[in-house]
Amino acid sequence: MNLGIGLTSNTADSATFSAGGQGRQVQTKRSTDFAYNGGLGIKYQITGTIILDLAYRWYQLGGVKFGPIDDVNFTLSAKDLNTKGIYLGIVYQM
Repeated sequence: MNLGIGLTSNTADSATFSAGGQGRQVQTKRSTDFAYNGGLGIKYQITGTIILDLAYRWYQLGGVKFGPIDDVNFTLSAKDLNTKGIYLGIVYQM
């Protein structure tokens, strides 16, 4: 089991979307936010030197803002950036 907390720097580099039949370009924004993660895993020793590692990890990364869009004073935001995954690894132990 693992738990963690920290800070994240989220950046929206570039995005384009269509509004009213016209393409709109979103300007870059960067935000710093509180982040945390958690995970569970198991290890299984296959041989004396090889270990199979299986883990599930979840990360909450805060949010990021996009905008203003072109010359319009309009801002978009993603308030709940998160990721999760299942990881499989093989460890060679000397």
